[in-house]
Formats: sequence, C-alpha cells, structure tokens
Amino acid sequence: MTTPLSKLSPANIAIAQSSQQNISISLVIGKSQHAIKKSFIHSNTENAMRGLKEKKNSHSNECQTWLDAKLSERADKLTELRNERKEAILKRLDQIGWRAEAEMMIKDYRGDIFTSHKLVSQSRKLTDYGWNCMEAELVQMLSEYQAQRLIRQRAEALESRYRLFFGLRLQIESETDLRDPFPAAGDILTDPRIEALIWDTPFDETLDDSLCRSKLLGYLPMIINEWRHGKVQEVLEILRQSRARATGSDLHLATSASSHAHLGSQTSSRSDERFEVYFPFWFTKRPLGVWMSSTLVCNDSASQVIKEIVEACNLDPETTTVRDLHLANPLIECVSCVHNIHSGRHFMSWPYLAIQHMGHPFQVNSFGAETAQMIAREVPNRDRHAVCCSHCHKTFGPGLSLFSHLKDNHGDVVGIDTLPALGDLLEIREHWYCNPRAVEPGLYKPFLYKA
Repeated sequence: MTTPLSKLSPANIAIAQSSQQNISISLVIGKSQHAIKKSFIHSNTENAMRGLKEKKNSHSNECQTWLDAKLSERADKLTELRNERKEAILKRLDQIGWRAEAEMMIKDYRGDIFTSHKLVSQSRKLTDYGWNCMEAELVQMLSEYQAQRLIRQRAEALESRYRLFFGLRLQIESETDLRDPFPAAGDILTDPRIEALIWDTPFDETLDDSLCRSKLLGYLPMIINEWRHGKVQEVLEILRQSRARATGSDLHLATSASSHAHLGSQTSSRSDERFEVYFPFWFTKRPLGVWMSSTLVCNDSASQVIKEIVEACNLDPETTTVRDLHLANPLIECVSCVHNIHSGRHFMSWPYLAIQHMGHPFQVNSFGAETAQMIAREVPNRDRHAVCCSHCHKTFGPGLSLFSHLKDNHGDVVGIDTLPALGDLLEIREHWYCNPRAVEPGLYKPFLYKA
C-alpha cells in the first residue's frame, strides 16, 4: 500500500525524490549504452559489406581481364590460322598463274575483297580436297576482277595521257607566235601520231613528261603545216562567197570579218573507238574541241563598219591588216549608247564596236579640241593576256609589266634603258602584238567621257 506524499516526513520525502532521480539516471544510461551498441554493430556491418563488395569487384575485374586475354589469344590464333590459309591459297594460285591478280585485289584502294571472301576468310587448314572444291570459284572471281581492273586501268591511263598532252600543248602554245593560226587542242590530240602515243603505249606504263614533250615538239611542225593548209583553204572558200577573188593574204585584212552562224558543240565525222573515248573529254570543255569552219559565215555588216573605221583613219581598206588598225587605235564614240547626263558619252576601241555595238551609229576621230581630254580618259586593258611579246610570245597586259619584261629579257634588242610611259607603247610597236586569242581585245577598254 502506498503512503500519500503529504503524510510522509520531510526526511522520507527527500529519500523518495532521490530514488526517483537515480531511477531516471539509470534509464538514461541504459538507453545510451543501447544506442552506442547499436551504432557499433551497424558501423561494423557497413565496413564488412563494403569490404565484401570491393573483394567481389576486384575478383570480377580479374575474371574479366582473364577472359579478355583468352579472347584476344583466341582471336590472334584465328587470325594466324586465317593468314596461314590465305597464304596457302596464294601459293596454289601462284602455281596456276593467278597470284599476281589476287595480290592486286588485296591492295585495291577500294577494299580487300580477296581476304574477306568466304572461301579465304576461314580458320580451317587448307586441304587438297578443300582447294579442289574452291579453285574454280576463286579463278572465276579473279577473272571478273581482272576484266574490270583492266577497263579501269585503260580509262585512267587514257584520261591521264590526254591531260598530259593537253597541258604540253598549252605550254608550247604559250611559246608560239599566235599571229599565225595554231591548231586547237582537239586537232592535236586526235592527230593519228599523237593518238598512237596515247593508245599504243601499254596502259600499265607511265608516260614521261619530257619524252612526251620531245615527241610532241617533233610531230608538231608537221601537224601544224597540214592543219593550217587545210583550214586556210576552208576559210578562204567562205571568204570567196563574199569576195570572189580573195587570196590567202586577204584573210589578214581588218575588213575580212566573219562570225559564227550558230553556237554549239562542234562535232566531227569520226566515229571510231579512239574518238569516241576522247569525245567526252572535250564535249563538256570547249577548249578541248577541234577547230571547224562549218559554223563560220562572212559578216558583211561588220566588214562595212570596219571599212568605215579604216577610211576614217586615212588607211587603205585593201591593205590594212588587223595589226595596222590596232596600232592606229582610233578613238570611237557609239552615238546611240548615250548614258545619262551624270555618266557621260560612250567611247571604245574598234573591236568592241564591231562585236558589241553592231548597227549603232558612231563617230571616229572627229572630236576637235576635246580629243586630247578624251584620250586622257582612256582606260588600259586589264586583261593580262591582251598583248604578246614579239620575241618570246609571252602574254602581258599593255602596261608596265610588258616594258619591264622587254627591258629585263630583250633589252639588247629593244634598246630601251628606261621604262617608257604607257602612252609610248606605240613607239616600240615592233616588239609586241595584240593577242588574237585575248578575251578582251585591243589596248584599251570602253570608257565614259563627261566634259
């Protein structure tokens, strides 16, 4: 039975309170010890688990390393067996004359079809029975590959050789006097003598540049003479449709103007294999074509315009050549091509009038006191191939580069110690000539003049 706290003596109350405090302290201490023990057990468990996991990972890595090594060893062994089989097959092919073709197939830049073939890429040792079963199939494969390879080899060799001779022709043309007709690329590349060099040399041989240049230089005089004689006669027949008594010298006259009746690819009557192979090369590249007169017609309108220009320069239309008219360099205004008041009047050299302003009214050398001011406005032709050196036929623009060239390379012949101004070009006219193949003809470009 419990005694009420109010009936206890003070001494007993103190004893009771002290007992309660001791019980509380014991409970707290017990709980702390339990927590510490639990924490210790948990910590040991985590460490044990972590250690176990690390051991498992380490063992797993060791197993994977061992497996990778075994797989690599197995792959190396299989590769070795396949290589031994391929070499054994190559030796068999060598006995029947097909090894060289197989090695070409192995080195093919498009991929090694031979090594990856199902009959070759095996790890089994080659036996007599196995070879007898596969021989016919391999020979068939190599035969087809050889046929395709020879076709490619021929096409590549022909393209390379045509390009080689085309480049050599350009080099020689740059060193040739272009005041006389020079064959087009197609006329030279389709000549039987050049075709023989291109086609009759084995396609597995490489043509030497210096040898080909020497051969071309040897054949070229004959090719040019034969070509020039035939083409001059063709053009002369066209000119005689307008001038019945025309001779070869009339072809050089400024008034002997002609134009193309129509534009388009110039074809040839040839239909043999060699021309059919060459045809694609120049069909899409006009400079590679042959020169043909079939599209030329006399341009009587242009001839009449040029005749008026020649007469305005006090020259004789019956004797004035294209070069004479270039040297005369008449000042011409196209009256109908008047620009607005802010731009000015339209002046040009005679080739531009004959080519681009046909049918337009014009004036020549009739500008009175303003002539000097107009000439001062002339713009030199910037075409770097506008004129040619008369001595080496190298092309230049009609500026200081030409004078520097003449002084540095032909000073003893030209006899100039200082570079003259551009206006003095006509003073050394015997040392240069206008390039008949220049894109922009003449010494000067069209220009506008405003007073």
